[in-house]
Order: sequence, then structure tokens, then C-alpha cells
Amino acid sequence: MMTYSDSESSHGGGKEYKVFRQFSRDRLLYEMLGESTSGEGSKSSWKVLIMDKVTVKVMSHSCKMADITDQGVSLVEDIFRRRQPLPSMDVIYFIQPTKENIVMFLSDMSGREPLYKKAFVFFSSPVSKDFINNIKSDISVLPRIGALREMNLEYFPVDSQAFITDHDSALVELYSEEAENSPYFEICLYTMASRLATVFASMKEFPYVRYRAPREQDGSPAATRSLIPFKLAEILWKCLEKYKSIPNYPQTETCDLLILDRSVDQIAPVIHEWTYDAMCHDLLNMDGNKYVVELPGKHGGPPVEKEVILDDNDPVWLELRHAHIADASERLHDKMTTFKSKNKAANINRDGELSTRELQKIVQALPQYNETVEKLTLHVEIAGTINECIRDMRLRDLGQLEQDLVFGDAAAKDVINLLRSLQDASTENKLRLLMIYAIVYPEKFEGDKATKLMQLAKLTPEDMKAINNMKYLGGSPQSKKSSSGFSLKFDGGQKTKHAARKDRTGEEEETWQLFRFYPMLEELLENLNKGQLPKDEYACMNEPAKDSKSQRSTNSTAPNGRRPAHSMRSRRTPAWARGHCSDDGYSSDSVLKNVVPDFRRMGQRIFVFIIGGATRSELRACHKLTAKLRREVILGSTSFEDPPQYISVKEKQFHAYLIWPKTAVAVRKGYPQNSPETPQLVLARKLLLFRPLVMDPILSTAVLSLVIGAVIAFVFFRSYLLKQRSEVQTIAKPDLHSDPKKHSKPPQHVSRKSHSKSHAHASDKDSNKRHHPLDLNTLKGHADSVTGLCFSPDARNLATACSDGVVRIFKLDDASSKSFKFLRINLPAGGHPIAVAFSDDASSIVVASQAMTGTDITLWHGRTGKVLGHVDTNQLKNNMATISPNGRFLAAAAFTADVKVWEIVYSKDGSVKEVSKAMQLKGHKA
Repeated sequence: MMTYSDSESSHGGGKEYKVFRQFSRDRLLYEMLGESTSGEGSKSSWKVLIMDKVTVKVMSHSCKMADITDQGVSLVEDIFRRRQPLPSMDVIYFIQPTKENIVMFLSDMSGREPLYKKAFVFFSSPVSKDFINNIKSDISVLPRIGALREMNLEYFPVDSQAFITDHDSALVELYSEEAENSPYFEICLYTMASRLATVFASMKEFPYVRYRAPREQDGSPAATRSLIPFKLAEILWKCLEKYKSIPNYPQTETCDLLILDRSVDQIAPVIHEWTYDAMCHDLLNMDGNKYVVELPGKHGGPPVEKEVILDDNDPVWLELRHAHIADASERLHDKMTTFKSKNKAANINRDGELSTRELQKIVQALPQYNETVEKLTLHVEIAGTINECIRDMRLRDLGQLEQDLVFGDAAAKDVINLLRSLQDASTENKLRLLMIYAIVYPEKFEGDKATKLMQLAKLTPEDMKAINNMKYLGGSPQSKKSSSGFSLKFDGGQKTKHAARKDRTGEEEETWQLFRFYPMLEELLENLNKGQLPKDEYACMNEPAKDSKSQRSTNSTAPNGRRPAHSMRSRRTPAWARGHCSDDGYSSDSVLKNVVPDFRRMGQRIFVFIIGGATRSELRACHKLTAKLRREVILGSTSFEDPPQYISVKEKQFHAYLIWPKTAVAVRKGYPQNSPETPQLVLARKLLLFRPLVMDPILSTAVLSLVIGAVIAFVFFRSYLLKQRSEVQTIAKPDLHSDPKKHSKPPQHVSRKSHSKSHAHASDKDSNKRHHPLDLNTLKGHADSVTGLCFSPDARNLATACSDGVVRIFKLDDASSKSFKFLRINLPAGGHPIAVAFSDDASSIVVASQAMTGTDITLWHGRTGKVLGHVDTNQLKNNMATISPNGRFLAAAAFTADVKVWEIVYSKDGSVKEVSKAMQLKGHKA
């Protein structure tokens, strides 16, 4: 029943080469949605698609709603929302293999009237055998399942060559102080590794797993943090070993994977990157890839706002996104001029009469003219807004100094002079400059030097914490021989070289001065392609053979890794940044069609994964190296970080986690409710509510006032509660306040029988003085807390359900008796009764219980304790159960917002023949 995905590898068997994002899109649309149809109808019949919170993000990152509709999906629903029954339609479940999702699926498809006709279930990651057996055990659901497969697709494509695992807080959870002692440290790593593993399982790739080796071995916190890439590689390797059982999965290595963390390059997230793509995300108020632009109104009207999406489906964006912002502005102007000069509709106002044939050509060109002009106008407005920001914020001077610092062309006096001249610069820009300065010149932040720089830049101590927290990530190893190495050692020691990058001006064809910066990732990937990564710095889980390096570098441009000598100085835009669209604006919108020819003769893929967030400059480097090395370079990360987000959210919040308890990281993240709730976690949650107030000196007076007020309120309510308690004791002990004259009465004569009875219950009467006067008796003998009570209809029996796994039926012949006879019914080992109920004639008793192996509703004989029948609700827990007065029907309320009813079928001799499901009552909202 359980099958795996059988799609072929995207680069083997002579198949057409598919780029990364297209591969994910095709699997979801054609392998999952397109093939999910019952044999009774045609493939064009409408279907329902049900997803959870994670899989809906997977789908939205790869496909558009129009693509999903084209595959016959008419309705998309959330699995945890109340849904309308559609018994005539098939349903596709694309869900994570969690217990909650399995329970909801079984609830939808079980019973006599399921919500849908046929179910096609696809799991985003490997599913355990226990869940599969749980599904197979429900005989009513099994015939209604059309497919049960593992898609192994739980990553989120954000670019044609990039994906994320959606761990925005990975930098905080993994690198904060003592984060490794938190239980969520392992949870984060395991989730990250499992999602990364689905990339290779989905694409049928088996990688050489390389990782950044630990830089220290002394057991210090810094050494522990440097082990994180190794730990991720170790968990990933175990996942990949399990995937070898998937049909058609390669048994030998087919690609390269390099696992890094953010410490490999701390300059890339904060430096001003001058490409069109990076400037849009850095300077504009964008929400992901959405931006609201203000366009000039038609016919001189007021400006209008329009929300646009800047992604691969926009050919102008695809062509210019990696170009320098100045180059992009020039090319946009040239494209607009060229288009208007060539298009017939643009020349409609020319002098002279027009022939009928010319008018026909103009009318035919009008739709294309309007669409292209709208796209070009959009990007002209965006580029204009960016250029205004650059002028207003004086970013050219700032950007020039940033790059001079990186390449060793600037010193401390240059930073001081710029800070004095840019007193009105934003706090963020000054902070970014100082962060770069701290990486290149760490000795300038020792002692009181950092305080002087803070005062010169007019920053607060809270702002400076972003710089101080960089030491928790560490830096490159001190023994690195390359001139591009740098260290982030803040506690003294050997100083680093005052150049964090090797200047490649003579090697590259870029002509823009602010285009010199390149991320360290670019150099590492080039060395990986040549087989020149230092083994002591970058270890491998499965070390390749020596002769395999040349095979993996097939289709590279030259043996030395460089391109053949060819002058490109006449072109402002480097070859790798030029798009596949013509400059006249007539290019097709089908981006994938334009890209595929470049990948016809590609070598093996290179995957790189960065823990702690990737940057736009690193994505640009991957696109550049794909064309240069003739190997598709795919960038993966926990998230994509833009400088404002990296500084304001990551760094400042990073410090807040560092000074709070080690489990506070997990509380702020907001893990699911079924995560383990330890005492430390509870304490951390309380500290999270109180510690921010204590940290802020402005709120110290308010905190003190609250504490004093709480003490006063406690004293007042304590006296009130003591008064109420004394009143209750007065009611419970009336003899203490009775008339003393009554005690002087002479004793009356009592019969011998009455005297013996009184003597027998003397101890009970003394005990009852400690309870309420209406307290008749106490049923003892329970070894744990009582979870359920029920009187029989004739009030002669009382059934109790106890957490010790025993149901007791007490016979209440004499309510004032000292002891009571009871029938003891033992549940199976590990069972915990939750609710208990009698039938009308007290001949049957039903008990709802739950155990580690399942949640059962059991029917016992009320007098003998013999088991008459039982049924498993297949829920997380049972809340309530009851039996109808005639003993025919059994009802239970469990985890879901439904009430399930079973029918008890009796034989002629009165014994229970079977317990079958009769109906499911829906309509409850909770």
C-alpha cells in the first residue's frame, strides 16, 4: 500500500535537464495533483486539496493558484478547519506525517458517511510504520484510499536556485549562550536535517557531504558552537542512508554538498550590496517579494498605488536583478527608448495619414505595447525610488568606505572622518559600518575604544550589543593561510590582517567601483569545484576517491578554473548578469523555457547550505558560478536575511536570548503545544514575562510599585480567606458552639442494641466531625485520583474510574455502613479510565479509557465484570463516553469535535455479538 516517489533523476537517463525550482513544481503539479484521480472518472474531474500549515507553505513557494486549478483542484482547505462534506468528490491530502494529521484524516474518511469519496494521501516526509499500521487497521478507511505515498518534499523554494528550511530563529536557537543545553537545540537540528534530506530524496541526488570542521577542540562554548555544522551533517547522513531504500535512488554519489554556518562570512549580511535585487530588499519596504509602488496616474490624474511581485515570472526583473543599480537604471532607460521607437503603437501620433494596413498593425500591437510599457514603467519607478534613497542617505560615500575596509584600502581615520561628516546618518547605517570595522579591526574595540566609537557615532549601548554579539558566532580559523581570512576574536590575541577579501579587480570584468565585493561563499565554491578545499577545515562524511574530482568537474570552463581570456570591458554588464530577454522588450514570459537551453550540458550539481541565514550577494554568487562552472549551484539556508532584518531582529534578539535562561529560547520560538513541558521551560516562560521589565531601567519604578501593590493585595485577601475559612469551620463543627446547658442533661437510657451500634460507629462519628454535617460517608480504597463517577439508575450502585487502572462498582445497600462491597474491574496494563456510565437496567457498564497503545471504549457486564465488547476510537484521547438507556448504543466524545456512535449487536442468548460504528454526529465547533 505504501509507495515512494518514482520520478527519475533530473540529470540522468537522457532526460531533459530541469532546474531546481521547476523540478519541485513539476513534482507537485504532475506527480501529485495530476495523477491523483480515481479510475471511475476522468482526470479532469474536480478534486479537493487539503494541507496543513507547513505543506501549504511548500505549495505556495512552488506553485501558483492558477497552476493548482489547472490540475483539477477546485477547493483548497486546511486540515484542522471544519469542512463541508463533499461525498461525490475525491480528495488529495498533502500533509506532514504527524499524529494529529493522521487522526484528522481518519476522522474525515471513517464511518458510513465519509466527507469525501476517495482519498489520495501524500506525506511531505518519511512516515513511521506505526502510523501506516494505524491507517491499515481501520477497515472502513482502507478501501477509500486511492494512494498512500511519501513525496519527500518539505523544503521551500524561494528562487530558481535557492530554498530555505523556514528556521528564522536558527541563529538564536543554536548559537545563543548555553543553547546546546536546551531540548529545542536538538529539535531544531533534527527538523533542519530532515527537511534538507528531502531535497536530495526529491531530486534523487546522493551527495558528498562536506561540512565546516570544528575550529577548537578545548570543550569551550565557542568550540561547542563550532560543532554545529558537523552535527547537522551527521544527522543528515543518517537520513540519507535511510533514503537508499527508495526506488531509483542512487547508491553512489551524484553531487556535492557543503554545509556552512553564518560565521564563515559575517560581512555579507551587513554590507551594502549594490545590485538591483539587493537594493530593493534593503532600501524599500518590501514584504517578501511584494512591493507597493506608486505609479503616475493616467491622463494627468492622481498617482495610484499598485502591489507588484518581483520574481522569476517578471522578465525585466529576471534580466536586471543581479546588475549594478546604476547599470540597471541605464538599461531600463535604453529599453524604454528602444521599445518605443520600434513599436507601431508608440508612433500612432506621427504626422501624415495612416493606411488601413498600418492601422491594423497598430491595433494588433496595442495589447503588447500596454503590457510592456506597464512593466518597464514599474521598474523605472522602482529604480528611481532607489536612486533617491541613495542620494538622500549619502550611501555612495558609505558604500565606498565599506568596500575599502573589506579590501584593506581604508584605515581607522577614514572611519572616524566619515562618522563625523555623517552625523545625520541613520543608526542602522552607522551600525553596519561599525560591524564591518569590528570584523576587519577587532583590536579597535578593546577596552574603552568601543565606548569612544559609540559616542562618536551617537549610538546607544543597546545598539552596540549587536556588535558585541558577533563574537558568539566566531570567525575563520586563526591558522588560515589565505589572505582572505579574518578573525572575530574580541578577547585579544593575534590580530587579523586588515583585508577581509582578496581584490579581484584584475580577474573579473566588473567596471563599477562599488561592485568589488564578493562573498566568501564564491571563493569556497570555486575551490570545491577544483578539489582544493582544505581537508582540515572542511571535512567530508564520505570522502571521494582521488580520480572522481576530474569527473565531477566535467564541463568546467578551463583546467585552472578560470575562463579563457576575452575582453569584456566594452560591456558594462558582466556576462553572467545578462538575462535571456532581448532589449526590445519582446521576450517571452516563460522563464523556465528560456533557462533550460543553458542547462543542456551541465555537470553535477553543487548544493551549499548555510546555517543562520543566506544573503542576496551569496545568491548572486550562486547564479554567477552556475554559468562559470557549468554546474548548477543551489543555495539552501535556514532563511534569507536582508540587512535591516539581520541587525534589528537577529542581533538584538540574539543578545536578549543570551542573557536569559538557557530554555528561554524555546519559549520565544513558540513550539507546538505537544512539546515536552519541563519545569525549566515553565520557569523560563515566567522569566520571559518578568525579565524585560527588570532589564529596562526606565520601568524599574513601575515594577517596584507593582510588587508593593501585589504584597498589599496578598495580605488583604489572606485575611479575607482566613475569615471565610473560620466560617466554614463553624458550620462543620456546630457542637463547639452549642448551648452549654444541653451538656448538663442527665444521660438517657438506651437499649443494648442501640448501645452496640453506637459503640461500633464511635470512631466514624469522631471522624465525621472534621467534615461537613451533610457528609454521609467516604468510599475508600482508591490508589490514585478518581477520574469518573456514575450512579446506576436505581441508585443502588456507584461506579468509579480511577487513574490506577481499576474500575470499582460499589453496592450502596447501606449508605452509612463502615465498609462496602465492590466489584473490581482491572483494565489492561497501561490503561487509564477517563469516564464511566451505566445502562438503564444496570446490566452493562461502559468505560472510556486511554493507554499508550490506543484509546478504547470497553463494555463490561455490570454484575460479573465480564468484558462484553470494546472499540478503539483512534483518537489522541477520550473525553467522555456513555451508553443508551436500552443498552443498544454507545457514544463517545474524543479529540475531534465529533461524537461517534456505535451499535451493540446482541445474540439470541443475550451476549454481545459485535460493536459496530453506527454514525458520526458532526456540527460541533469545539
